Amino acid sequence: MSLYDFGDSIRSGATTALEDEKDLDKVRFDLSLFRAYTEGYLSIGSFLTETE
Repeated sequence: MSLYDFGDSIRSGATTALEDEKDLDKVRFDLSLFRAYTEGYLSIGSFLTETE
């Protein structure tokens, strides 16, 4: 389940545009936000249960 949460968070949190943006020139992926989120996510790995 937490992998779905990770994917959804990255999809909505590391982009520079609204989800329904039609002008693709405005859509960017912010690698620094991705790195920060990923480092934080991986740092709590030992706290996740098998179900999570």
